[in-house]
Amino acid sequence: MTSVSRRSVLLSSAVLLLGNGMIAGGALASNHFETMLVRDTPDLNITDMYVFPNPARDHTVVIIDVNSQPDMDGKNPYHRDALYNIHLALNDEYDKGMTLSFTFDGLKGKAYLLDHPNGDVGATGAEIGAVTVGQDVTFDNGIRILAGLAKDPFFGNSPALGIFRAQQAQGSYDPELWGKASGQNIFSGRICAPIVAEIPNTLLGDGDIRVFSTSAYRNDGVWEQAQYVGLPLVAHITLFESEVLKSAYARTRPTSQEEFRSIMAARIARSAAFANSQKAPFAYADETTDRLVPNVQRYKPGSDAVFTTETLNGRPLDADAMSVMLTLLIGEPTDQKIENPGLYTDSFPYIIPVSAG
Repeated sequence: MTSVSRRSVLLSSAVLLLGNGMIAGGALASNHFETMLVRDTPDLNITDMYVFPNPARDHTVVIIDVNSQPDMDGKNPYHRDALYNIHLALNDEYDKGMTLSFTFDGLKGKAYLLDHPNGDVGATGAEIGAVTVGQDVTFDNGIRILAGLAKDPFFGNSPALGIFRAQQAQGSYDPELWGKASGQNIFSGRICAPIVAEIPNTLLGDGDIRVFSTSAYRNDGVWEQAQYVGLPLVAHITLFESEVLKSAYARTRPTSQEEFRSIMAARIARSAAFANSQKAPFAYADETTDRLVPNVQRYKPGSDAVFTTETLNGRPLDADAMSVMLTLLIGEPTDQKIENPGLYTDSFPYIIPVSAG
């Protein structure tokens, strides 16, 4: 059997499994509530990631939003026994680049730099400096950091997404549902604990970078990966039938995600077929899945960050990520019908900090 025909068989089988309704699940959005582990331990959760240039275009900004439910006293926004990682790879083999990592104990933290973008879970490299929650710091290598409470900049029409899932389970799709649902942004008023990193482009090579983030925690003395984030909503819209699949995916790296390709492509083919948006839904699903596997944010340092269905080059804070990802899933232009609340600024730290208390 050729690789092409084998891939078609796997994809067809996955579509049948999805069509039989493997497992149902509730609708939320982004990576905010992806697995049972991070729902039960929200300070292990990386809910989102953004990649874009600073105003001078000589640094690349990476923001990871951590903790979907931080206490407003601000005393322990991060898990005391966790490691939060920003991985920056310089090639498609994921063996050149670096990983910027953080640990915290209350309001005090440490930053580390590993000269590998895809090291072992729990690997940190050398300590490069101390971090105090709520205070920005610039290290000797030019990396600038701020960690602390802030308004969650993500916005999503979760009620409409729930209706969409119900229709998909019944084998139908109403493209007007996004406006009919009278959806509300369930992230309105939510707080998270971002880690903002402004990284000199001189540290990032001359070509594209591939950015992803992970969190890890010690389980009986052994480091285990808790969360994986690249592009927004990928697992949420393609693996939402199965807690088992989402939990397994949360432990992947770009080099180990190929096994999820057929299931993801099946979800896209099924959605495109119900919407009657593509003459060849299986071919469309293959092409789209190629953009999602491996699941990383590719970005050219110094360039405009653009997050559209046509161009995925980083992810600016003003992008309507949910509409973009729904368009890719369904195969036709889709507007989630939620107004961008604009919870960001044009200068460091780019998010809107919130005072504890």
